[in-house]
Amino acid sequence: MALFLTDDDLKPLISFADAIELVDAAFRAMAEGQAANQPRTRVRAGKAGLNVLVSAYAPAGALGFKAYSSGPKSSGHLNFLYSAEDASLLAVLQAGWLGLIRTSAASAVATRALARSDARVAAFLGAGRQARGQLQAVCQVRQFEEVRCFSPSGTSAVELADLARGLGYNAVVSHSGEEAVQGADVVTVATHGTSIALEGRWLKPGAHVNAMGVNRGTDREIGAEAVLRAEVIAVDEKGNARIECGDLLPVIEAGQLSWDRVHDIGEVLIGKAPGRPSDEAITLFESQGLGLEDMAVSAVAYERARQASVGRELPF
Repeated sequence: MALFLTDDDLKPLISFADAIELVDAAFRAMAEGQAANQPRTRVRAGKAGLNVLVSAYAPAGALGFKAYSSGPKSSGHLNFLYSAEDASLLAVLQAGWLGLIRTSAASAVATRALARSDARVAAFLGAGRQARGQLQAVCQVRQFEEVRCFSPSGTSAVELADLARGLGYNAVVSHSGEEAVQGADVVTVATHGTSIALEGRWLKPGAHVNAMGVNRGTDREIGAEAVLRAEVIAVDEKGNARIECGDLLPVIEAGQLSWDRVHDIGEVLIGKAPGRPSDEAITLFESQGLGLEDMAVSAVAYERARQASVGRELPF
């Protein structure tokens, strides 16, 4: 029978460090043709919306989808994991924790691949739940000496800075986005995408940017200059980005940028696409989130749950 796993079941089973390596492997597998991913499908009826992300991940022997509703009584995110061997339903997993760590892991993978190895200052624009995950993941792949936190919408930057200090970092609360970004080596933007949070003129030569707060083509969180200053632009998957990447779409539609300059991060990881060309180059990773990332962490979480006898059997 299929297994049902809650967020509380899953937290001890999969860490940020685990997720980084699992998402890295999934990106590589997709670039090598061993995994398939479909862009997010969205439908609406009445006051409710339903969002579905489908993928197949052959190396893990799994395929499945994430589904989540939006509306007054949304039940949250659920991952459905199926066996690639016999098509049986293996597990239904609550995806609050898994969604947080897989999204954060994608930025960490890109930072490890594209940021300067001597990066020492990190800036976070946006300080909500996703930013807290980003902090814990990105700080695992570079040895930062200072972490700067800024929230465009409130006081949550104080909480993010407290988290960074608890992890052993020298953390400061910045009074503006510009103040946070000036001189920063790695900039992570995790906002709601309702307004521009990062301007290109703030970026120093050699900076790496993770932009992960937007997954609708109509939303933006970084300005056109920030996109155009980047010598390397990577996305989690280009087919998905063509629909959802609101930071890139207006620049491409204006004829200032071509999709030929945008590469899947997996292609960068396996050397099929260019990585950082020089210490002075600005690099950009645009992440919208993939069902493949969900399946990569869910497959391992399921195996570990079986080994630890965690979860509840479903009656079908």
